[in-house]
Amino acid sequence: MDKLRQKIIDHAKSRYLSSPYEFTDEELDVIIANGCECSNCGESIFNLNDFPVIKDDKVICEDCYREEYMTTCPICEEDYENDKESDYFFITKNTTRDARKPIGLYKAVERPFFYGDCVTGFDGFYEGAIVQVNDLDIDEFVNIKLSRLNRDKEEIETDMICPDCAKLFTQYENLMTALPHYIILHPRYDAESKARFDAATLHRLRQNQVNINITLRGMLEKANNPKFKKAL
Repeated sequence: MDKLRQKIIDHAKSRYLSSPYEFTDEELDVIIANGCECSNCGESIFNLNDFPVIKDDKVICEDCYREEYMTTCPICEEDYENDKESDYFFITKNTTRDARKPIGLYKAVERPFFYGDCVTGFDGFYEGAIVQVNDLDIDEFVNIKLSRLNRDKEEIETDMICPDCAKLFTQYENLMTALPHYIILHPRYDAESKARFDAATLHRLRQNQVNINITLRGMLEKANNPKFKKAL
């Protein structure tokens, strides 16, 4: 048993990408009790390139953990744990007709908040189960942001967004920190930027980044600031 524990420890130190990582005695006990395999797919921990998750007396490899316990945010495309799911989702131009709701950010205030079946899929929202938070056009917002990164436009899926995006799209204060400047504006990158671009191109790129960020911040404030809405 001691040799097996040491083998697990040595493997974690030499093979795992997140090393140095040290298992606790309790985690080692769970790993050994599960035959040193992923409790879901049966993959040996000695074939893994990173440490497994120890949860509820189970050993779960990274792929299985992502599939069972994590969701991908449709906005930032980052994975987050299911138990941290926000109550917010967007209705887009492509889904507003089927949803029979205006474009914007919505919050589920009751669950379940929609109904359907395995054949028809989504059919509708329960009365009073969702409220509109703002009328932000998320497709327009995200694609303006992507243009800043020179990325192609994307179609946003209607799904629950992560807590970080929920915080971003419901605020209208501290927008300088919510949407920081692109790196080309940071003094740290002056030398690198000047080496890559001539003065005229660099000036144009800087102005473009500033204009895009100002536009995005304006869209957030317009959508969320009650004083702004009242002035309109």
